[in-house]
Amino acid sequence: MADILPTSYGEMLAVNGVGQRKLDKYADVFLDLIQEHITGHAKFLASHYIADEVKLIVTFPSFDHDSYPQLAEEFVALLSAKVVEKQQDADLHTWLIDFEGCRLMLRGEHYSESVWLESLSVEEGSEELEFIASLLCK
Repeated sequence: MADILPTSYGEMLAVNGVGQRKLDKYADVFLDLIQEHITGHAKFLASHYIADEVKLIVTFPSFDHDSYPQLAEEFVALLSAKVVEKQQDADLHTWLIDFEGCRLMLRGEHYSESVWLESLSVEEGSEELEFIASLLCK
């Protein structure tokens, strides 16, 4: 997908492994991200995936403690995920989100402006995080 960069439903259907079901479920998100990538206005990008920790580092626009929740809500909506629970500490926001039935932790530390998604265990979540990384690839 990252090599082809489809810009229409027809082009997306031509991608190996994408059928009508995936098109119906993911096409709008993919096409929006691809368009942002092409125009250079991507707001959220995958920085790198740490497979042995089942962790995806995500590049966010600059944020502080107060602006993080709005950006995180936008990011969660972009993924078509749902926030299950939120916790806010002095310097760390930790959100439990549900992405396609997989529970992931979205963490944002405002001093370093670091954001990452991680699985609740190393036994699960790798497929989902790899998929999200492909959505957010540079």
